Amino acid sequence: MAGFPNLWHARLFLMVAEGTSVHATAHRAGLTQPAVTLGLAALEQFYNVALFERRRTGLVATKYGTVLSERVARCLTFLAGAVRKVPGEADASSLRIEKLLRTLTISQLRALVAMGEYEGFGGAAESLGVRVPSLHRAIGELEGALGVDLVYREKRAARLNKLGHEIALLFNLGLEELRSAAAEIKESDGLLEGNVTVGTVRAAAAGVLPAAIRRLSTQLPAARFIITHDQYEQMLLELRSGRLDCMVSTARPNVPADFVTEELCQSEVRIICRQDHPLAGRREISARDLAGYRWIGSPPRTGIAIRLRAMFEQEGVAPPVETAESELFELTHSLVLSGEFLALVVRSDFDDDHLLHGLAILNKPVPNAGHPIWLITRRNWKPTRLHERFVNALREVTRGLAQRDGVSGSRI
Repeated sequence: MAGFPNLWHARLFLMVAEGTSVHATAHRAGLTQPAVTLGLAALEQFYNVALFERRRTGLVATKYGTVLSERVARCLTFLAGAVRKVPGEADASSLRIEKLLRTLTISQLRALVAMGEYEGFGGAAESLGVRVPSLHRAIGELEGALGVDLVYREKRAARLNKLGHEIALLFNLGLEELRSAAAEIKESDGLLEGNVTVGTVRAAAAGVLPAAIRRLSTQLPAARFIITHDQYEQMLLELRSGRLDCMVSTARPNVPADFVTEELCQSEVRIICRQDHPLAGRREISARDLAGYRWIGSPPRTGIAIRLRAMFEQEGVAPPVETAESELFELTHSLVLSGEFLALVVRSDFDDDHLLHGLAILNKPVPNAGHPIWLITRRNWKPTRLHERFVNALREVTRGLAQRDGVSGSRI
């Protein structure tokens, strides 16, 4: 099964699944009964399952139909939220919203989402495998139906405007519900397969994440794990839009309210250098000693940068001017190995942090060195069974670590 079902067929299906007769659904939709019946048959053909049992009293949803109805309802809720973003539609009646929803097509949803991801008609069209004029037409029809502009059009470029981005985010969440529906229909027969997409940071990628993937991939060989790494704020945006299923990461203060965080384990901020560095192996190291060497820093306002500054200031020493500033561990690792550089890094306390092999860790405490690793999910996320198994694998491997160290996690 590839792609998405017809959105209009999905809406007809939901009416019937929620108890409306085919006759009443046809009347409400302005169609004939045979047209509604054909739409339901097309949806069953798309998913290759029976969505209804035919009884004397009418149609009753099968286990597959129950799964699909929950996801279609969530999809339409996200799409209705997108429509209400249009100026003047926030307080529109349900009939008005339903009328606007009738105008939406899967092609329009995908076109706007692709424009948001690729910032241009050319890249968006290529990602969808369609011609640029087709993408122009889909976006234009969507703007016409909603009565608003969603794209800044310039002579040689085009990009979504603020409203376009807001609507594209909700459209993508709606599409994700339809993707999850396909996965859950298979899960109804015990087949757990598909993708788990995770945003992460180096400390998690060096410890808890590999352990969870090893455990679950053995149990579920058809599962596929897509791991990405980006700036923290960018990963939150990807998570909010549904492009990531979850994040396994350190967290900044004041995580937005539309996310849920759960502490998995601890990591620790330490000073690294190469093994033959003059300070390696020293028992007593002062801030003044540290200030005499070149440092690789992190961007301002990051946890690493704040700790580095505090480490010097608490001993009355001016923080050194950093030779380089980077969040790329590969660059930091290379510089530290190639010279007498120092750097602060987050070391995983889960198993063996093999990425620090060949380096030395200085015997110098770092202020507030504890650095929790969090599981971060959307508050409105409805995981599939595969997603639930992955989250449980994360908890199981970190629970084993906590029992080993006598430490327990917490949830906020």
